[in-house]
Amino acid sequence: MKHIAVLFMTIFCCAAAFTDTIYVSPDGTLDAPYDSWATAANDIQTAVDAASAGDTVFVTNGIYNAGGAVTPGYSLNNRVCITRAISVESVNGPEVTIVDGAGAMRGVYLSAGTLSGFTVTHGATWESGGSWQHDRSGGGVWLGDGTTASNCVISKSSAATGGGVFLFNGGVLSTCRIVDNISLNEGGGVFVTHDGAQIDRCEIRGNGCFADGSDGGGIWLKATGASVQNCLITGNEAEDAGGGACFSIWRP
Repeated sequence: MKHIAVLFMTIFCCAAAFTDTIYVSPDGTLDAPYDSWATAANDIQTAVDAASAGDTVFVTNGIYNAGGAVTPGYSLNNRVCITRAISVESVNGPEVTIVDGAGAMRGVYLSAGTLSGFTVTHGATWESGGSWQHDRSGGGVWLGDGTTASNCVISKSSAATGGGVFLFNGGVLSTCRIVDNISLNEGGGVFVTHDGAQIDRCEIRGNGCFADGSDGGGIWLKATGASVQNCLITGNEAEDAGGGACFSIWRP
């Protein structure tokens, strides 16, 4: 009897995880999927809405004062609302890439992902009503756990709490300038609520909070596990305590 050896070859196919790059330009033709400068989206939110987790949104020079989205589950509108793990990056930096809330909405909300290389200006939240942590805080930028804003200028924004930046349940603020922001209550420049937040190599200048009893003109940090390091804090003002910074232990 002859024995025939049969060789079976099994080919395993590995599915690679592909990520996309989505472009934003004032001169784009707004042709989905916005995968070139020529066909780019004209506002940042349109590109963010088209992105999936892992994608990068590249934004070229311009003043972005159109578009926006409401914070999921809440009521405040944002010029840019990022809720997926994507990267939103400017091409040429904050001097020439501007997110403008026009005094009518928050600048940027991040519950996931990263933001890098923008000026965020003239953001605003509600003074009353809604959720104080989501509708009345962080006029310029709102950062959630696991998010990062880097190489940004956050200026001339206002909120009931945390005029420039609100760090909620973590978040990292790195190599940023937080200047000329106002809070009606605490944290004219930056307000930090939970452990895990990090503020590193930032300039916090010329911010203020002016309501009776308000503290922390530059920073109000209310978490033992948060950190502020290698920062310049100068020229800030508070109506009550901590013109530059107020640190206290608090559990919301």
